[in-house]
Amino acid sequence: VEEFRSADGGLGYAEAKAGEPFVRVGVGVVKRIDEKPFTFSTTYDILDPGKWQVKKGRDRIRFTHELHAPTGYAYQYTKTVRFSGAQMVIEHQLRNTGKRRIQTAQYNHNFFVMDGQPSGPDTWVKFPFELKETRKFNPELAAVKGSEVRYLKELQTGQGIIAEFTGFGPTASDYDVRLENRKAKTGVRIRGDRPLSKV
Repeated sequence: VEEFRSADGGLGYAEAKAGEPFVRVGVGVVKRIDEKPFTFSTTYDILDPGKWQVKKGRDRIRFTHELHAPTGYAYQYTKTVRFSGAQMVIEHQLRNTGKRRIQTAQYNHNFFVMDGQPSGPDTWVKFPFELKETRKFNPELAAVKGSEVRYLKELQTGQGIIAEFTGFGPTASDYDVRLENRKAKTGVRIRGDRPLSKV
């Protein structure tokens, strides 16, 4: 699950009035609903979905999204998902083809279920740096110990944990996260080729 987010939520959101267009990269030209701040969970009506192409290969699929907005924003966004053995690689390329500067950050939510096991004390997440909490977990459900996140209880349906951290450095070497479930005897390693900007 991922999204491109600009400082004001979407490209041109702050300057648009209710009913006017702004751009969400990878979605298209959408309509601002009201004068309230942007929220990622709001459904904004799509005015122009742009042009999508999907190209499938033996070990990959490539999605290309081209958009030319009436507000002067235009881009070509390509996302490729490919497999090499047990490794999945996600590649992004965003090329500005319009008159206006595009300032955006891309983020991922990594949602994993290991062999049907719920998140709980058998699950742990490890980072290559010491985690400094700027927004703390619910202390009944999870805790931070050095560079690890530990679940204190098995999460029940509808429960979740969220926190924010600093402690990472300016290089891509800190973008190396491990998630394992001891009961399932399985895990995932997530690495990026760009430095982290937010965790």
